[in-house]
Amino acid sequence: MGVFSNNNQPQSEGTQGSTDYEAYNKWLEENIGTDPVSETGIISGIIDLGIQPQDWNEYEANEKTAEEEQNTIAYWEGKGGKCYFKDGENDEGKACRMKFVQKKPTQSFAFSVDFPQYMVPWNEFSENIDEPKPYRVVLNGKFKSELAKVYPLSWENLETDRSKDPVFSVRRNSIPYKLALNTGAIKNGDRMFPQDIPKILGKAAQFQITLKRNGDFLNERVKLQGVIPAALVKAGLVPKLDEKFQYAVEFDEDNNQEHVDFLQKAVKNTMKKASNYEGSKLQQQLEKDGKSESAPVSQESSSKGVANDSDQKAPDTSPAGSQGASQDSGEDGMFDEDIPF
Repeated sequence: MGVFSNNNQPQSEGTQGSTDYEAYNKWLEENIGTDPVSETGIISGIIDLGIQPQDWNEYEANEKTAEEEQNTIAYWEGKGGKCYFKDGENDEGKACRMKFVQKKPTQSFAFSVDFPQYMVPWNEFSENIDEPKPYRVVLNGKFKSELAKVYPLSWENLETDRSKDPVFSVRRNSIPYKLALNTGAIKNGDRMFPQDIPKILGKAAQFQITLKRNGDFLNERVKLQGVIPAALVKAGLVPKLDEKFQYAVEFDEDNNQEHVDFLQKAVKNTMKKASNYEGSKLQQQLEKDGKSESAPVSQESSSKGVANDSDQKAPDTSPAGSQGASQDSGEDGMFDEDIPF
């Protein structure tokens, strides 16, 4: 991934008191509105989250005996994951045996999206910012002090004839693949590899933005809709994003320190959950001088702030925690040049 000139989030946690979040919320409501709106967004940031624990997935069990359950548990443990069973209810409310599976920790990512058609006049809301900046969200969403979702890098075999050699690609139902496809970084049917992920930086796709008041908070929900309508492209109405707003952060590269310093707190907290965080170059940058830098909170929760709502609970790594269906993370994942043959 390339490293770009920085301008991530405009406001640091240490100066929240100088930001008028109520005025900021009102500006968003007046300019974007509180009804769902379809807008063209630009991928402004690619953030390496390291090897992250994955969500628990919940299924109605097909296993009929205790022995079959133990075999399934052993199968998932052999793949580096976890599995357990308990009595519960299916989607129809009928009593049944439920299976819970957490796949092995997997290389994961976060992506930020900028909407330069909405230039937020931060200089009007904060004494620490002297110029407007594009409206920005983290596509993963936030839940309390962490990202609500991590987007795993997972693989699938595109060869349907199992007697032939496998043809691996990044899984087509994964967010990295969908972003690449809908931004035009790859074509429909193309194979995708980890080194293709940086190609989406600065590329555009269509997203749905929904803002909803929740007391003093303004919840944001942004989801990928698809490719930009051809009419917008032909009319030259696709917004451009200056490269100074684009950035990438990796675990074991010498990142631009400003890129790291200005990551949101939810992103930093999620990074620290990665199994490869300890000893990484990123840890050194996050904890330089023996402490972690304050995280920007232009779209963090505050007493009068903005809460990013992903419509999904944060990943729960404990069987005792709340369970919920989540995006399939695949069984294998890595971020290197080797294809998993």
